[in-house]
Amino acid sequence: MDTSYKLAPAGATDSYGATTEIPFSIEVINTNDAPTVTNTLEDQLAYENNLWIFQFAETTFTDVDLGDQLTYSAKITGESVLPSWIYFDTETRTFTANPITENIGSYNIDVTATDMLGASAITSFVLTVLNVNGLEEVNSTDYYVYPNPSSGLINIYSEQGFYETKITVSDITGKKILETNTNNMKM
Repeated sequence: MDTSYKLAPAGATDSYGATTEIPFSIEVINTNDAPTVTNTLEDQLAYENNLWIFQFAETTFTDVDLGDQLTYSAKITGESVLPSWIYFDTETRTFTANPITENIGSYNIDVTATDMLGASAITSFVLTVLNVNGLEEVNSTDYYVYPNPSSGLINIYSEQGFYETKITVSDITGKKILETNTNNMKM
């Protein structure tokens, strides 16, 4: 914000009593300050074949310049755009995606806030897309898991038995919740 100050005239009086006054003013011109990141973004989880929506807060970035409006953009770190399956609404600061199996993995996403004079700030988050279609590591027709996927109880069946087989069950985030050795048990 630019501000002008008018000050009382400066004056001088000589030894004969003559005076002179010179009116003057001082104008303080504001310089543009870049936006700053005030709240970092939390990493996000999305699941294949499920709609993912993430809106970051308006308070994620701030700009001390009065009246400055910020515009937002997003891209994959090191790239110039987001992949086509991730949409970013710059007006509402909202990401949406409906990832499929080919999108499983982690993506570093940069979010940039730019002020009206082009100064900007960047923060990032990681979007991890997880598989929810069931077990990927069972590569044998000797084992059957049902229901697959499951939201609770699962059954593991093998006509040949589980001879010294190690079974590991993890939740959807990859956290191991069960590990057991069958040691020649017929199930």
